[in-house]
Amino acid sequence: MLYQRLLWLAAMCAATVLPNQALSQNEIPPQPFDERETRGQRDQTKPAPRQGRKRKAPTTLEGEAKHSIIPESATLPARVIRLRTVYANLQSERGFDGDSAEIDTGLSVSLNFAFLALEYGVFDKLSAQLVVPWSLGGGTSVIDATAFENAKVRPAVEAQVDAGLESLRTRIAAGIAANAAAPEDITDPATGQILIAAGTPLRAGYEALRSTLVTRAITANTAAAQAVAEETTLQEGLGDVEIGAKYSLSPVSDPWFDEVPLYASVAGGVRFDTSGFDIAKAGGEIPVGRGTTDFGLRLNADWELLWGVQLQLENQTEVMIAPGSSWDKPEVDGGTKLEHSREGLRQIGYTKIVVGPGSWYAPLKFILVSMRYNWDNDPPTKTGEVESSTQVKRAVQAGMSLDGFAFGIPVQLDYDYVHALPSPNIAAAFNSHQLGLKLYYKF
Repeated sequence: MLYQRLLWLAAMCAATVLPNQALSQNEIPPQPFDERETRGQRDQTKPAPRQGRKRKAPTTLEGEAKHSIIPESATLPARVIRLRTVYANLQSERGFDGDSAEIDTGLSVSLNFAFLALEYGVFDKLSAQLVVPWSLGGGTSVIDATAFENAKVRPAVEAQVDAGLESLRTRIAAGIAANAAAPEDITDPATGQILIAAGTPLRAGYEALRSTLVTRAITANTAAAQAVAEETTLQEGLGDVEIGAKYSLSPVSDPWFDEVPLYASVAGGVRFDTSGFDIAKAGGEIPVGRGTTDFGLRLNADWELLWGVQLQLENQTEVMIAPGSSWDKPEVDGGTKLEHSREGLRQIGYTKIVVGPGSWYAPLKFILVSMRYNWDNDPPTKTGEVESSTQVKRAVQAGMSLDGFAFGIPVQLDYDYVHALPSPNIAAAFNSHQLGLKLYYKF
C-alpha cells in the first residue's frame, strides 16, 4: 500500500545514508596516542612557513593556536581503534512532486535508527572498518485525512473512476453535448442499479454520479490508510552490515603536496544483505535494509583553503554484486517471493566546509563547525517485473563537534542536523537529528 511504500523509502534512506556517514568523519585522535605528529593535525605555536610554502601563519588573539581540522581522507594511526555510535531521529511531514515542488502528503512520520562503526588503524596509511546498523523499530505516524486525500488518494481515485465510467460517457456523449435530459433511466448493466434517473440532464447526472463514486472510494482508501498506519511496524534489529578499508594517498612524512595542502584517499567495501529484508516483508513489516549485496568505491579529497578552513569532497560509487529477494505483499496475504535487484550505479557523496576556530583563538581549539551539501542518486530497484524510478535526493547538513582530546580525554561528541532539499518524485522527505559519540583506544 501507499503508506507502507512511504515508510519503506524512509527506512531505506536511513539504512543506507546514515551508515555511509560512518565511513566518513574520520577525526584522528591527536597526542597522546602517538608521540610523532598525526597526519593532518599539528599543534601550532606561531607556525613558521616551510621552505617554498608561501602561506603565512595566522595571527592569534592569545598566543598559541591549535590547527584542529582533520582531513576526511586521513586514516587512523597504527594500532588505534575507534568505536563510533550514532543515534538518529528522522521526521517527515512533506514530499516533492515531479517538478520538485513541495507537497503536503498528509503523513507525519517519526523513525529512530542507530549504528555502530568500529575502525582500526592496521598500518599508518591503512584503516579497516566494520559498520553495524541497528533499527530501533516502532516509530510513530499520524495521517491528516484531508491532506492525504488531496495529495495521494484523490488523483489516483479520480483516474480509476474515469476509467470505469468511460463506456457510459461514450454512450451519452452526444446527449451531454446537446445538453439533453435522460429519456429513460440509465442503469448499470451488471447490477441494474439506476445511475442517472429519467428526466435528469445528462451532464449534471453524469457529474453527480462521478462525484459520488469518487467520494465513496476516497473515504474507503483514507480509512484503509489509517488502519495501516496503526498496524504497520518498522523492522527492528540488525541492518545491512558493511566492511571496508581505506588507504591514504598522502605521504606519511609530508601531508602537503608541494606547496598546496592537499590530501586524498581511496576506500572500498561491501554492504551485505543481513537485515532480513525478505523476512520483514513476508511478515508485513517495513524492512530497513536495501535487499541486495553491494560493492562501493569511495574517493576523498581535502584542500585547506586557508588556515583553519578546509574544503572536503567525497563521492562513493556503489554497484549491486548479488540480488536478494522480496515479497509483493505479506506471505500471510498470499504474497509471492520474487527476486529483488538494482540496475545501474549509485552515486552518494557531499561537499563540505569545516572551520576550526581554534586556529585563531586557542580556547576554542576543542570546537569544529561544518556545513555540507549531500547528494544521493540511487538507481531503480526491480522486484519481479515491477521497477521503481531513480531516486535523486539532495540535502544540506550543519554540524558541530566537541573534541575531548583538547582536555586529554579520548572522546569526541558530534551533533548534525540534516534538511532535505527539493528533489523530484520524493514521496517522503526526511529531516534528521543525529547524535554521535566516538571513543578511542591504542593497543
